[in-house]
Amino acid sequence: MEEQINNKHDKGYKDLFSNKETFITLLRSFVNEPWVDEIDESKLEYINKSYILHDFAEKEADIVYKLNFKGKNVFFYCLLELQSTVDKTMPIRLLFYMNEIWRDYIKNTEAPDKLPVIVPMVLYNGKQKWSVPVNFRDILFDSDVFNKYVVEFSYLLFDVSRYNDEELLNLANLVSSIFYLDKEIELNEIATKIKRLIFVFKKLDKKELQFIKRWLRFIVKSKMPKDKHSELDKILDDNIDLEVEEMVSNFALSIEKAFKESEQKGIEKGIEKGIEKGIEKGIEKGIEKGIAIEKGIEKGIEKTAETAFKKGADINFIADITGLSFDKLREIEQKVKNQQN
Repeated sequence: MEEQINNKHDKGYKDLFSNKETFITLLRSFVNEPWVDEIDESKLEYINKSYILHDFAEKEADIVYKLNFKGKNVFFYCLLELQSTVDKTMPIRLLFYMNEIWRDYIKNTEAPDKLPVIVPMVLYNGKQKWSVPVNFRDILFDSDVFNKYVVEFSYLLFDVSRYNDEELLNLANLVSSIFYLDKEIELNEIATKIKRLIFVFKKLDKKELQFIKRWLRFIVKSKMPKDKHSELDKILDDNIDLEVEEMVSNFALSIEKAFKESEQKGIEKGIEKGIEKGIEKGIEKGIEKGIAIEKGIEKGIEKTAETAFKKGADINFIADITGLSFDKLREIEQKVKNQQN
C-alpha cells in the first residue's frame, strides 16, 4: 500500500521517527527492556511501506523497521494513533497489520521455517486516558477458560499526555522535547514551553535542531492565523546560524504576539456580537411593547363603542367615531343586549 499521510500530526511524527537515530532514542528513552540496549543501529532498516487498512487511511499512519538481531529478523511496527478519542478496536487492527507483515515476509522468503518476531507499538497523543487493554487476550471472551489456545501478544504504548513534564525535561533529548511540546498544543502554552526547552535545544546537534524546526513548522503553524505563517517561516529559515536562545526568543515572541492579536480580535468580536444581540433584543422588546400598546388602544375603542350602545347611540354614528367595522360593532351590540337581558 502506498503511504498516505493526511494529518499534520501524522506527518510530523512520521517525519521524526522515519529517522532511525530518533527511533532508537524513542526506544531507549521509553522502553525498559534489556533487548533495547542490544540494538545495533547499523542493522536497523527503515521500511518505506504502509500497512494501514483502507478504512483507516485518513485517520492514522504507521512506521515500520526491520532489525537484524543476532542474525534473525525482527520487525518493529509503530501505529500513530493521533486522534482525540480512544479506539477500542486497536488490538485487532494491530493483529491485521502484523498479519500483513508476515504475509509479505512469507511471499518474499523461500519456504521459511519460522516467522520473525513483530514488536507492535502504539503512539497516542489524545487527552483522553488510554483505556484499551495492551494484552490481546484481554479483549477476548473466556480467554482464561481456553487459555493456551487463544491468540496472545502485547503492544508497547507511548501515551504522550501521560508522561510527567519533569520526566520529559530530565530526559533532555529530541523525542522527549517533542512529547513535551505535544502534551498541550494550545497557542498560549507553546511560547512558555519552548522557552523552558532552551537548555535541551542547546545540546542538540544541527540535524536534531532541524527536526525541532520542522516539528514547529508542522504543528505550531496550524494553530497560528494564516497571515502569520510567512513570519514564522522567516524566523525558522533565517535563524539557521543564530544562537539557539535568539531563535527561540524570536519564535516565542512571534507566537505571543499572534496570541495577543487573536485574543484582542476575539474580544472585539465578542463586543460586536454583544452590541448586535443588544440591538436585536431592544427591537424585540420595542415590538412587544408596541403590540401591547396597540392592543390597549383597541380595547379602549371597543369599550367606547360598548358605552355608546348602552346610551342608545346609532350604529352608523358609532362606526364614524370609532372606525370599527360593522361586523365588530354588531358583535359588541349583541354583547350589550345580552348583558341587559
